[in-house]
Amino acid sequence: QEMEFNVIVACEGMEDWEQAKEKLEEYIAKYPEDEEAEKEAEFLAAQFAKNKNLIQLSKILQVLNLVKVYR
Repeated sequence: QEMEFNVIVACEGMEDWEQAKEKLEEYIAKYPEDEEAEKEAEFLAAQFAKNKNLIQLSKILQVLNLVKVYR
């Protein structure tokens, strides 16, 4: 169980959020009583939200750069 949890943490450390999410889902299905897994799920949710916001910001900046080019 500990090794499986450590795999999730390692994926997070490599910022492989999709793999971490997949492993965490498998882990929770196997060990639903683990309270640490709930904390990891909250952390991952925050990371996905942060990454989504960064992608949106990047798109906005690209549009702004295009506007500057055409001015």
